[in-house]
Amino acid sequence: MEDEYQKEKESGELRQKRYEELYRYARSAYDEEKKRVEDVELKAARFFPLLALLLGAGAIGIKETAVILKNSPGIGCFFVIPYFFFYITSIGSIFAFLGTIAIRSVKSPPIGEGVIDYFDKNQYLDIIYSFSHSFFDYTHETSETAKRKYELLRWAYRLLVRR
Repeated sequence: MEDEYQKEKESGELRQKRYEELYRYARSAYDEEKKRVEDVELKAARFFPLLALLLGAGAIGIKETAVILKNSPGIGCFFVIPYFFFYITSIGSIFAFLGTIAIRSVKSPPIGEGVIDYFDKNQYLDIIYSFSHSFFDYTHETSETAKRKYELLRWAYRLLVRR
C-alpha cells in the first residue's frame, strides 16, 4: 500500500515537473516572438530617417526638374521619367514602412481579479497547463504579426534601395 502511494507521489512530482517545463518553454517561445516583433519595428524605425532624407533630396529637385522639362521637352523626358519613378517608389516605401511600424495589438496573459479567482478555483497543474496552452496561442498570433511586419519591411527596403 505504501509502495503504491510512493509511486503515485513520484509520478505526481514528475508530472508537475513536466508541466512546469512546458510552461517555461511556452513562455520563452512567446517572449522570443514578441522580441521578433520589436526587432522588426526597430529596424523600420532606423530606415525611416534615410527615407525622409531621400524624399527631402527629391523635393529639392522638383524646381530643377520643372525647369528642365520646360526648357527641353525631348531630352527632359529622359530625366523626368526616372525622377518620377524614384518618387513613386519612395512613396510606396513610406506606406510599407508605416505599415511596419503601425501599432498592432500583441496578445498577452490576462491580468486582474479574474486571474486571482482562477488561481483560487483551480489546481496548480491545471493552472500551469492552461497558461502554457494560452502562451502557445499567443505565440502563434505574435508570430503571424511578426511575419506580416517583416514582409512589409522587406517590401519597403526593396522599394527604397533597389531602384
